[in-house]
Amino acid sequence: RLTSFLESAARKTGSRYLALMASHASADPFAKVKKMIKDLISQLMQESTQEIEHKGWCDAELATNKNTREAKTQAVEELTAQKEDLTSTIAQLTQDIEDLAKAIQELDTAMAEATAERAA
Repeated sequence: RLTSFLESAARKTGSRYLALMASHASADPFAKVKKMIKDLISQLMQESTQEIEHKGWCDAELATNKNTREAKTQAVEELTAQKEDLTSTIAQLTQDIEDLAKAIQELDTAMAEATAERAA
């Protein structure tokens, strides 16, 4: 209503100032604000999309890291068990070597005694 009143008054009086005021009044004073809000909404939508994509990537990486960590943990446990088995085997073989060395020494002693008896 204001715009039409100013335009009619500008025509009646021939005032350029009133015509200018009518054109400013007819221009949407909130157009700039509306554009800024639309731009902000668009930017927020883009950021939201980027965050969703990033979250998806993070979730995938976390799942991959979890699987890798579980596989490495299992490998460590298997190697630890294997090490314990080999340590036990080494201890048993060391004992067997000592027993055999003692048996060889007894045989050498017995053979030396038998040789001495034959020579006597």
